[in-house]
Amino acid sequence: MQTLPDLSAPPAVKPTQTWAEVENFFDLSLDMVGIADAAGYFKRLNPSWSVVLGWSQEELMARPHFELVHPDDRATTVAALAAAVAPAPGAEVHHFTNRYRCSDGEYRNLEWRTTPVESGDGVYLVARDVTELTKIQDDLREKAALVQISHDAMLVVDPADTRIRTWNQAATDLYGYCAEEAIGKIAHDLLRSAMPESLEEILAQTLNRGHWDGRLRQRTKTGAEVTVDSRWAAQRDRSGTVIAILKTNRDITARVIAEEKLQTAFDSLEERVRERTADLEAFTYTVSHDLRTPIRAIIGFVNVLVEDSAEQLDANALDAVGEIRDGAVRLGKLVDDLLAFSRLGKREIKRQAVDMTGVAKQVKTLLEQAAGETILQIDIQPMPSCMGDSALLELVYLNLISNGIKFTAGRTDARVEVGAETRNGSTVYFVRDNGVGFDMAYAGQLFGVFQRLHSLSEFDGNGVGLASVKRIVTGHGGRVWAESALGHGATFFFTLGGASDG
Repeated sequence: MQTLPDLSAPPAVKPTQTWAEVENFFDLSLDMVGIADAAGYFKRLNPSWSVVLGWSQEELMARPHFELVHPDDRATTVAALAAAVAPAPGAEVHHFTNRYRCSDGEYRNLEWRTTPVESGDGVYLVARDVTELTKIQDDLREKAALVQISHDAMLVVDPADTRIRTWNQAATDLYGYCAEEAIGKIAHDLLRSAMPESLEEILAQTLNRGHWDGRLRQRTKTGAEVTVDSRWAAQRDRSGTVIAILKTNRDITARVIAEEKLQTAFDSLEERVRERTADLEAFTYTVSHDLRTPIRAIIGFVNVLVEDSAEQLDANALDAVGEIRDGAVRLGKLVDDLLAFSRLGKREIKRQAVDMTGVAKQVKTLLEQAAGETILQIDIQPMPSCMGDSALLELVYLNLISNGIKFTAGRTDARVEVGAETRNGSTVYFVRDNGVGFDMAYAGQLFGVFQRLHSLSEFDGNGVGLASVKRIVTGHGGRVWAESALGHGATFFFTLGGASDG
């Protein structure tokens, strides 16, 4: 990191030294170093004068250097150099600033340090170009009103040691230190900053990128902890050298506290949901399991009644017994589905490469075998593979394709289409049918347990199948939804949380 020389100390040239003794040092110095006599002529100059001002050394030494000083600054410059040649006791080092004319006519702001030569007929000089720094300071003064009324704490620090140069009212309001207490202090020491990275890394990013953004935890004057969103911006001169760093700190303490409370509440709610879900699943499993035996008993006794006493029952009684048996069978199927649904919540998803086309074809074969002589038109397109649980994804297709077959029943052109498409760079799988469809106003009810959009008299089912689909898909990190219109079929879409490779 480039640093500016410390001009608060006396020049390196001591009154007892001659130019020859320090010439090598002066020639290598980046500062403008030289000797001037009491008449105002330069006697020796190092190369930096020509670099900064554009004049050759011969041109600078050929005239009194007062001629190149801005007219408004000449009187103070002459007085300062006269005092430097014959200093008052205890005032061997003099400091002053002026504007000095370059070879192109432009004036540069110079900061001077002088000390008398031993003979008493001249002075040693060290000058530094502070034009860019002066411009920044002037700019800050012009914008001081805006800086002072800013709600954000704003401070300017030295890039070499991060000592504070400027401190606005908002910084005082936030941290409790007045400007006099803060200016000159090392910023991170004063505020006891806890940083996400080391100070060296943050400074390096600020210099290389021009800025750094991050969150800091700091301490106020009273010791209270505050959290700020901080931006560090590098201020450069025209040569590209970083001469200051502007820090803007916004107090987000209240927001952070609110976020932490919200996260705590969310974690607590999530835990309660997990507990209640586990309790509900345990209840569902227990009740469903315990119901299976009496339901089977009902079906068994009804069958015995029909087989042994059919001749004693009239037509109405036989119809009633048939309704009892059909109801018991439906109830048994519902219990089985509930048991399967509750087990899904406990099952761990075992991810592996899954051939989605192959899985859909397996389901098609199973359904065709179950249909017997009924012809099923199920078109399966080639689909990308994915990472998922093959058995669970087979259950997804079994439910969705079965749904398509059920809701196209009675149509001579019944068709179910299975495929995939790409949306926003992600694979979306779908199952589409040309059946009765449904009103999209009720789409939100589709994937809930026991939710139905058609009556039992129209289509059989208990609503558990789509709830199972949703549980499996969300368990894979994806989502499921449907699009439809009454009389125009339905399409069910699902993703697998970025698990697809297509």
